Amino acid sequence: MIKKNLFLLLSCILLTSCNLNNKGEWIISDVSRDTLLTAETRVTSPSTLILKVNGQTDDSIMVHSIVIPGGKIAEEYRVDCYYPKISVQFKAHKAHTGNVKIEYYLP
Repeated sequence: MIKKNLFLLLSCILLTSCNLNNKGEWIISDVSRDTLLTAETRVTSPSTLILKVNGQTDDSIMVHSIVIPGGKIAEEYRVDCYYPKISVQFKAHKAHTGNVKIEYYLP
């Protein structure tokens, strides 16, 4: 009985700690234009922002001041973030064509 209660307690803690309102995605279909991406989450005191960048471009791009080489892109970055409002700067850098999906998550 104690093991069953402990299992239920741990399951409840895990389910409540994973808040789906702390994640989302942006899709950039025109990589030739610089864009400021913003979102607001319900995290009260974040410390890390996880960015997953996927897609394909003809040349390098910049996401949150990180230069990413062109071609097929499948990268993940962890950066400091201390506010529930997220701002990520996307810059075309040298790219003219392609598309990019950027997923964000504040654990």
